[in-house]
Amino acid sequence: MPIKEKMEKFKRLTGFIIFSFISVVVSVEAGVEYKKGINCGGPAYTASDGKKFSADVKYRESLKYGYMDGNDAASSSHIGGTKDKFLFKSERWGFSEYRFDLPKGVYLVSLYLAETHFKNRGERVFNVDLEGRTVVNGLDMIAAYGKNEAEVLKFAVRVNDGRLNIKAAADIDSPKLCAIYVENILHDTDAPLRTYITKVVNKDSAVGLLWKPNKEFDVEGYEVFRVEVEDSYIKTPFIKISEGLIEGTAYLDRKAENGKRYFYAVKSVDVFGNKSKMSEPAGGIAVKSSPEDLILRINCGAGEFIDEKGRVYKADEEYNIVAGFGYDGGRPVDSREGVKIASGYQFSLREGFKEYLYDVPDGIYKVALEFIEPWNKRAGRRQFSLFIEEKRVVRDLDIFFEAERYNILRLEFITRVNDGQLNIRAVRRMGEPVISFIEIEPARAKLRRPARVGGLKIDAREDRLYLFWDAAKRNDIIGYNIYKITGSERRAEKINETLVGIEMFKDTDVEAGGEYSYLVSAVSASLKEGRRSRPVSVLVRKLTDDDLLDIIQKACFKFFWDEADQVTGLIKDKTSVDFVSTASVGFGLSALVVGAEREYLKKDIIEERVYNILNALSGSPKKFGLFFHYLDFDAMPSSSGYESGVSSVDSGILLMGVITAGEYFGGRVKKEADKIVAEADWSSFLDKSRGLLYMAWGPANLDNMTGDGNFYCAWDHASDETIICTLLGISAPKEEHRIQPATFYKWRRPQGRYQPLTAGYRPTDLFVYSWSGCLFTYQFAHCWVDFKSLGRDNGPKLGVNSPRIDWYKNVIEATKAARLYCIDRKKRFRTFGEDSWGLTACASKEGYITPGAMPKGDMWDDPKDGTIAPYGAGCSLPYLPAEVMRALWYYYNLKDEKGERLVWQDEYEGGYGFWDSFNLDSGYVAKVVIGIDQGPLILAIENYRSGLIQETFMKNKHIRRGINRIGFENKLSID
Repeated sequence: MPIKEKMEKFKRLTGFIIFSFISVVVSVEAGVEYKKGINCGGPAYTASDGKKFSADVKYRESLKYGYMDGNDAASSSHIGGTKDKFLFKSERWGFSEYRFDLPKGVYLVSLYLAETHFKNRGERVFNVDLEGRTVVNGLDMIAAYGKNEAEVLKFAVRVNDGRLNIKAAADIDSPKLCAIYVENILHDTDAPLRTYITKVVNKDSAVGLLWKPNKEFDVEGYEVFRVEVEDSYIKTPFIKISEGLIEGTAYLDRKAENGKRYFYAVKSVDVFGNKSKMSEPAGGIAVKSSPEDLILRINCGAGEFIDEKGRVYKADEEYNIVAGFGYDGGRPVDSREGVKIASGYQFSLREGFKEYLYDVPDGIYKVALEFIEPWNKRAGRRQFSLFIEEKRVVRDLDIFFEAERYNILRLEFITRVNDGQLNIRAVRRMGEPVISFIEIEPARAKLRRPARVGGLKIDAREDRLYLFWDAAKRNDIIGYNIYKITGSERRAEKINETLVGIEMFKDTDVEAGGEYSYLVSAVSASLKEGRRSRPVSVLVRKLTDDDLLDIIQKACFKFFWDEADQVTGLIKDKTSVDFVSTASVGFGLSALVVGAEREYLKKDIIEERVYNILNALSGSPKKFGLFFHYLDFDAMPSSSGYESGVSSVDSGILLMGVITAGEYFGGRVKKEADKIVAEADWSSFLDKSRGLLYMAWGPANLDNMTGDGNFYCAWDHASDETIICTLLGISAPKEEHRIQPATFYKWRRPQGRYQPLTAGYRPTDLFVYSWSGCLFTYQFAHCWVDFKSLGRDNGPKLGVNSPRIDWYKNVIEATKAARLYCIDRKKRFRTFGEDSWGLTACASKEGYITPGAMPKGDMWDDPKDGTIAPYGAGCSLPYLPAEVMRALWYYYNLKDEKGERLVWQDEYEGGYGFWDSFNLDSGYVAKVVIGIDQGPLILAIENYRSGLIQETFMKNKHIRRGINRIGFENKLSID
């Protein structure tokens, strides 16, 4: 059937229209009609063509459809290319799977997409699998389609197990979809169109074929046929040589004999088993290769290129087995986009690549890599590491720093291939990896032995230890050997099975009380092993409570140091994104104070980072002197963050950190901190009709972020967020920016006590409960304010009828309630228990959640899905120290079925201590680290250990005067 007729038939059967949603069209072998639509993240909706979409729901067996996890969101953007714009003003993002329980049959899955949130390419990149087959790899909707533009991707799939699985995974940020539609189509017997072979590649002992993809919606794969040619005549029939169906459009015949001539043909096969006619035959002959044939040059991101020396650089292409080389992931940036170097050349490059692969015989090769920095105008904006054959050859490469802008950076390495494929892999830290040229050629390795490795150090952690050393200087080092000395014989035994590719080794075969010694040697591409290092020894001892607290604090500190722009110092919202949260910066500034005091780094180095942060913040656009919730690393309002407004509480947390840093470091830091704090006009953020502070302000026009706008909601209920904002407003250095002290008493202060259900536990005393019951709403202000020294507040003194509260005692009772709540429900949730408690805001399989313990503002029993965040209990250390230490040990030692730590990852392995959250019932672990979770944890621990942060913050004269204005029992002296 001609393609035009086939598509008309498809439209007639399905009523197909391009929308920004998923359309899943079903062929049920039993012939039963099936139609079902889902408006992802939104309410029920009827489209202009009459198709009905149900509201988005979580999958249940009784419903037989729905999402497994993720978050819903809505957009006000105008979407191009559709009549039904409201269908994809809603979305589900961060999901891992949609399920449809359907009869066995054949389905057409169409993915409808529109990017309404991000503006720039590289901010969202994700993959989609259907029934275990990757159909979308590295999709960047902005790069592919543009912003707010609808697009549809169609894929045929066969379901044999009664369940259609649409799975997604992110490379950058989160996958998203806007709606789903499912309907059946009729089984047909129409043969697919015939394809044709576009290229034959003659290789050593193999012949490769490439053919034109058949774009009919129901084509599932291809079959390849071969016949041997004698005397230029085909004397035997074509024989199928491919096994099963080939999903791609490339095939490598590895059974071809050098010197023999063959003809090949290809057939298309659709999901109903119909096969096309055989393609026109194409001939090929396997030929023995020479060493010169192994030389490969790639013009990354563009077409074939011949340099001034006549050397040919092959066109960039995605890896396939026929070409035997190519990229995985990323997108091209070519000369049409104006990328130029100082010499006047127009460069191409590939941005966001994961790896480059090259199929070669085992042996030794020289790898030359060339880079330019196309966009960034300063250092620190793009950093990534490079691995060649699993040996890290460059750590945190910053092209701008290493080479002047638009000049070429060339790096050369010698490597050894042992598995038939040379691999060049990139690991991003900030921004995305880029590469311009690749040159690979056979090489002769140096026969000289590598030099002795130096700089050995050990960090022991009771049941494991980490060994570190300085990187070998030569460019032909392919790895390291590790030797361990134990026992009375004191013999060195090699303990690594394969060469170690980084300058770190983890040994888990240790135990407390044991003494161990280690040596390390470097190995070159010629397999010459250098002299072993001088030994380094350690006595592994059992960790104490104080050791554990120090380990946790060091890991938290490392997050705030590493996950930050290396120039401005501004800190990420969390590890999985490339934008800044002002609250994360506020906690980070205080965490840097902890690091300076505990000498995790030299104080002057940390002071320089703190000053750079404050300097960047000073130039950041503000509204009423308060900060936008999300910023880019240059301190400008972010287009990538989850909202575009000014947040009073996030600004408040930021200013708490600014004040702390100023008081601790003094000098230029203090001067810059005082200026930032003085600009905050809290009186302009006051709802004067109610005497309450607003939660947020949003611009009316996103193109004018500091122009006209609107205020939203108000802090009308007791919580630490309310306390922070109100305290700062009352303490404002400029009188015209202050709010009245009575504001501290105008929010609701409902009181209750928790009555435990489990025998043997006492009820709490009466305490003021927060709007959500989340534990963080009782903790955050206490990171800085020493309420223990203040006693009760006094509303009646200011003419406000308000209960007098001791906020230090209040947080203790709220913490008790949080623990008792989880003890009472440990039979319902495996994650809950005496040592696993502290419901608080966190990531979960259901998306971002705010579970809380009763009593709470709405008095609704809502533990969500039973997910626990370790920082919830950890931040309670100053209030229930014995119970919290047991919880911290429990979280730290919790293991999975493989014996690996479940919710803790050491900083030496890419972690920053505790993962955000976990759920033993679902097996979910949120492997992300969030600044506003790590921050209060390191501060609460420090306040318990030394009182440093509270003591430093409380030195500020404006804060002390504000506290006195509020009227606490214990008045503070003002120097």
